[in-house]
Amino acid sequence: MIKRIIFDVDDTLIKFTKENWVVSYTKLIKKYHIANKKAQDIYEAIDEYEKTITKYEMETFLKFLSTKLETNLNEEFFQDLNNEIATNWIVTPSPSLISLLTFLSGQCELVILTNYFTDVYKKRLANMGILKFFTDIKGGDYFVKPNPLAYAQYLKDINPAECLMIGDSLEKDILTPAKMGIKVIMYDAENRYPDLAYPRVTNYEELKSKITTLFL
Repeated sequence: MIKRIIFDVDDTLIKFTKENWVVSYTKLIKKYHIANKKAQDIYEAIDEYEKTITKYEMETFLKFLSTKLETNLNEEFFQDLNNEIATNWIVTPSPSLISLLTFLSGQCELVILTNYFTDVYKKRLANMGILKFFTDIKGGDYFVKPNPLAYAQYLKDINPAECLMIGDSLEKDILTPAKMGIKVIMYDAENRYPDLAYPRVTNYEELKSKITTLFL
């Protein structure tokens, strides 16, 4: 019996589109006069930073981005970036997502595990109107996935087999938690893993059915 479901956010609960970050990063490049750089450069710098750390920290984050972008970024940039993410990287939740979360929140505890600053994602989910379904959210300022310590945060009071991880990344959401004994479901809306050995769904209706059949 599953007692806790851990959800990833981007491309699981929220469709993460290139349009979102291109608009936001281009705006920041213009405001902070970051010379000879494009939105792609900020995207790649943040992605590279994440691969070098065990947890997000504002100071190391700004230092890393400043070096990669050849400029001097301050806390004001940090706040503007996070405001962009919290307010503009959102979508209107589909009726099928609301139905899924309403159903699951009545069956077990729902929590969030994501790889960015926790407060930013709290605001982002609140702005979408779905934060209310989750009892806790832990971001990359605790631990970054796929570090086992990230998932272990949600295993302190239950057995791994009583926990289910749902996400779109094979590396970050499936392989490590599965090795830890956590149940997993791949959310594969883009149909990238048709032959995956683990349980897999492509939409929220399938996800509700799969969870009900296998775990509830």
